[in-house]
Amino acid sequence: MNNQLGAHEMLEVHEVLQSTIDGINLFTLYQPLVKDTDLAQLLNHQLGFMRHEYNKFVSNFGSITESVRSYGVNTNVNPVYGIRTPAPQQPNMNPTQIDDRDIAAGMLGFHKRGAKMKLNAALECADPELKVMLVESSNNCVYQAFDVWTYMNKRGMYQVPTFTNDVSNTMLGMYEPVTGPFGSRYLMQNR
Repeated sequence: MNNQLGAHEMLEVHEVLQSTIDGINLFTLYQPLVKDTDLAQLLNHQLGFMRHEYNKFVSNFGSITESVRSYGVNTNVNPVYGIRTPAPQQPNMNPTQIDDRDIAAGMLGFHKRGAKMKLNAALECADPELKVMLVESSNNCVYQAFDVWTYMNKRGMYQVPTFTNDVSNTMLGMYEPVTGPFGSRYLMQNR
């Protein structure tokens, strides 16, 4: 990476690093509140990963020597679809009411915002190595969010509404492939 960065890059990376510190602090606050051992294990794993990634950004800032480590995505997931009598929701009125669902939702929200923030930062980068590092870090947030979502979905904390088959088929049936010189044959011939 360049020793000199543009103003946009400096400001964006500053925001990413500050947000990462805030997330690490938030997850650290969550640790003693978690009751479910699976959620505690997931939180600790992600907290360790976030600290490692933060250290990579800080140590590489000014001269990237190695890329950010990738967060492994679990592809062996069977999402549960449909709504099954969700519990009513309301804000907690004091900290003792915070439960595992609240913690998981906070983790999920942090990763979703992180993915967007880091991708937006990458779009502002002139330095190609910093851009790659931010895109990789954005993808890591996507995969961490997916792990939290999977935990929540399995326990009915994050339900996935569905359309009827008629509505789904109608919506999917609205689209047709491109034909002519710029269709899929064009892409295959011009690689």
